[in-house]
Amino acid sequence: MQTEILEAVDEEINSGMSKTKIAAHERINGRSIHEFRLNLGTVGSARVAFYANNQLATVLFISTDLQKRTFTDELERFLKERG
Repeated sequence: MQTEILEAVDEEINSGMSKTKIAAHERINGRSIHEFRLNLGTVGSARVAFYANNQLATVLFISTDLQKRTFTDELERFLKERG
């Protein structure tokens, strides 16, 4: 599953992130946090939040909650907790 997520994030960055949306108002190191929905086969679907610095991406948050509003709320709580 980890490999699938990393490959999907890499593909989004290399294709201009046309399938991503801004995930939160907060920025990390001046970079926007993006999210997209990903089908993980037998595990099911998930939303993945990440930010990219040039060609290097950092995955911040993964959730199986597919509803955008709930996912954003969970992500924002996570970001507040991490400081």
